[in-house]
Amino acid sequence: SNGRYAGSTWYCDRFWQDLHDHCVAYINVDSPGALGATDYSVITAAAETAALGVQVVQELTGQRARPERPFRAGDQSFWGPGVSSLYMLLSNRPEGRRAAVGGSGMGWWWHTEEDTLDKVDRDVLLCDTRIYARAAFRLATADVLPLQPDALAAEMLDELASLHQRAAGHLDLFPAITRLTELREALSRVGSPQPVPEADSCAAAAGTARDDAGRAVRARPDPDTLNRMILQVIRALTPVNYTVSGPYDHDPAIPARPVPGLADAPRLAALPPDSDEYRFLRTRLIRQRNRVVAAADRALEAVRSTLGGAACGA
Repeated sequence: SNGRYAGSTWYCDRFWQDLHDHCVAYINVDSPGALGATDYSVITAAAETAALGVQVVQELTGQRARPERPFRAGDQSFWGPGVSSLYMLLSNRPEGRRAAVGGSGMGWWWHTEEDTLDKVDRDVLLCDTRIYARAAFRLATADVLPLQPDALAAEMLDELASLHQRAAGHLDLFPAITRLTELREALSRVGSPQPVPEADSCAAAAGTARDDAGRAVRARPDPDTLNRMILQVIRALTPVNYTVSGPYDHDPAIPARPVPGLADAPRLAALPPDSDEYRFLRTRLIRQRNRVVAAADRALEAVRSTLGGAACGA
């Protein structure tokens, strides 16, 4: 944790390209196996990893966890390269047996000299380890990555709609909202066969499959193509959904809402439009809006390329 967070930021800086090109996801393991920590009602998960995280916890504990958006804690230093994250603190002590601390299952001994081996519960440690390991196994071995880029786009859309309304006409976020809406619609078409226009000679030549009515349909993309698209979308959107400074720097370790670069949009309505503060802020927000639009465009291009390529067997 020194430097918030010096070790992982060093690693990200030195291996940025490797992370961007090859890393599927980042799993953070923090304070597993605390004494009496049998409550799994809340987990840390990005929007696109939440379904996987909740499913694994339910399979191994029978509990239905509520996903909680991560912030820059627990060495969340890999959003710049566009890497999804899953888990951090996992098991907690039940309500009524918690202290106002951040780790060790919310035991009072966290980060004290009393945090010794007698504060470990072997059964809880085994359960926590199984949860982390099963999630890692599925991320590493699934034919199609168990990530949901549509959930990531939806989280950003909800936040942008709220910010647009609260900006009260002082900042137009419709360009970003429109792109992300188009992205969600395109993502919804990837997972199921789609009708092919009769004029699509490429699809016809490729021997496209046909539905029950005899209409030509695009085949679902192969796993490698799907995985490439999923990661391209996540790579494009994650930096703007989690950072202000961009892909090559690191934001302060403080909580932040989705699309933090636009978080100050509501402030415009409270400032005199002819003031320097208003003009500087609006300029900064326009640049951040442009950043979101560009990211959504890259993600949309990846999805459209996948949809088009499936018709030709690409």
